[in-house]
Amino acid sequence: MLKQEAIVGYRTGLHARPAKLFMTEAQKFVSNISVQYKDRIADGKSIISLLQLGASQGEEVWICADGADEEMAVKVLTDLLQRLDESN
Repeated sequence: MLKQEAIVGYRTGLHARPAKLFMTEAQKFVSNISVQYKDRIADGKSIISLLQLGASQGEEVWICADGADEEMAVKVLTDLLQRLDESN
């Protein structure tokens, strides 16, 4: 299992549009993906689960992956979450 910190970059936090983008990208990996925010853990491949986190812009989350492509998954998803902005 690999775990890395990320800061939510989207102005309105991890809401509908960024959650969908994250989920779509996470589903490309065979690894199990999760996102941890405070005491909550979300399935990174489920938009409903991601939305229930309620993570706001600037908040610290942890991207976790477990599987054959975990290193690439964590790198790609961390980069995605931190670079999301209003143009996405």
